[in-house]
Amino acid sequence: MTGPGLAQFDFNVTRTFNYFGEGRKMELRWDMLNAFNNTHFGVPNNDVTSGQFGQITNLAGDPRIMQFALKFIF
Repeated sequence: MTGPGLAQFDFNVTRTFNYFGEGRKMELRWDMLNAFNNTHFGVPNNDVTSGQFGQITNLAGDPRIMQFALKFIF
């Protein structure tokens, strides 16, 4: 059995600041995984002796996750 398709869109914004002297900079980063918060269903139950045969009872993938990072490069 094959499950439903999976389409996930990730988003990233990065800004670099060069105001800290020669060879030094600061980077601010924002990552958003599964940006549109799509639901991803798992594989259907493939046990033919089960009463839940063919039903999808779980999810595959994660909900929207955001993370921020600040990096100082010298």
